[in-house]
Amino acid sequence: RVSALCNTVLDMILDFVLGIWLKPMISRGSSSSMPFFTTLTGVAFFGSLGLPGLSGFIGEFFSVMGGFNSGTIPLWLVALSTLGIILAAGYFLWTFQRMFFGKLWVREHDLALLTDLTLREKIMLFPLAILAIVFGIMPNLLFDVTAGTIAELLKRLI
Repeated sequence: RVSALCNTVLDMILDFVLGIWLKPMISRGSSSSMPFFTTLTGVAFFGSLGLPGLSGFIGEFFSVMGGFNSGTIPLWLVALSTLGIILAAGYFLWTFQRMFFGKLWVREHDLALLTDLTLREKIMLFPLAILAIVFGIMPNLLFDVTAGTIAELLKRLI
């Protein structure tokens, strides 16, 4: 449940970011002209790849540790899923670099469309980014809320 909530916050940021990014249909090199957009996209990307201090880390960490400590899941399957996490992280880094730090690839007459976040977009994205950071630093905020439900579920399963 905690992992699902953390991933939902990050997915919401990525969904908003995708909509904003497609608005002028830019392709590369927008970090200097769109610093807020770049920063918030970075929070979502790095959180999704499981960077410590962001909410995605908790889900990744507990999934991997639970798999390695499980007696029922084969070790090769856990190692394969860990490799998938590493490959996904590489893809996120490659995508982030191409989106924001490559050569600017916009036609001259489209350069005016390359604007940073509007006030409405900031109001939508900043609280989500703050949640991603807060849940990454203090995951007990979520664990305390879900502990009763998880304990009841485990009682029923055992």
